[in-house]
Amino acid sequence: MSQVSSLNEVTLEKYLKANMPGFEGPLTATKFPGGQSNPTFRIDTASGSYVLRRQPPGTLLKSAHAVDREFRVISALANTCVPVAEAHHLCEDPNVIGSMFYVMEFCDGNIHWASKLDSATNNKQRAKMYDEMNRVLAAIHSVDVEKVGLADYGRPGNYYERQFNRWSSQYQASEMTVIPEMDRLIDWLGDNIPEDDGKVSLVHGDYRLDNLMFSKDDQQIVAYWTGNSLHLATPTLILPTNVWACGYLCVTSKTLCPVLVALMLKRLGSRQKKNMLPATASAWVSIRLIIGAFT
Repeated sequence: MSQVSSLNEVTLEKYLKANMPGFEGPLTATKFPGGQSNPTFRIDTASGSYVLRRQPPGTLLKSAHAVDREFRVISALANTCVPVAEAHHLCEDPNVIGSMFYVMEFCDGNIHWASKLDSATNNKQRAKMYDEMNRVLAAIHSVDVEKVGLADYGRPGNYYERQFNRWSSQYQASEMTVIPEMDRLIDWLGDNIPEDDGKVSLVHGDYRLDNLMFSKDDQQIVAYWTGNSLHLATPTLILPTNVWACGYLCVTSKTLCPVLVALMLKRLGSRQKKNMLPATASAWVSIRLIIGAFT
């Protein structure tokens, strides 16, 4: 798979003028830094700024780098409560710039990479930002997939078992050293797979802080990055990625971890310690404990 650091601006401008309503050149294309699996560019033009996502050139694995799938999702979510960039145009002709691509709105805001939210002025602001993160998560889970045309977007049912089989088989296939604790964990998980609860919603398999863009004042999320990780599943299983901040703080702060554990056990109570919490409550309690415990 070849790396892409630039675009043929002349060819792209000519194509977009003819095919994207409202587009006006000239244009300049600047690749965003980072290791995106699908090369991503900022497109600055006389009619405004946009973002272009393209497949990498060369031979690709089946269903990999599905930018058309990304375009379909953000188009479908346009009239929902999920904040996504506006989808402008999908080009499925690889002859234009060398591979399939799409153009979407450029959103300007803040992306936070550290779960501690160091830029926040106090814990009260951090709490509000994580509340906003949970609001968007709930909005994703509340999307009527039939209404927005995404009912065929994945394979519903038996999600826990499919996830267990995939990840355990991948681990065992790449295992280089026998780790008895991992073997015991895999055996335990296999014996304790929850029954499918029959709930199906749109879920994001990589929902985390740095896949969200906040407004410049950090008061609300203005864009949610769907990428290729959206599918149909039970929403409960997706929560661990939303409470990842809890684990991050625990491994980076030896003193904070035992305090968090004690606070969570105290807050959740004996009944909840034995059973899985409802989705939204679990995320809210876990994350709010992190940032509100020391106010």
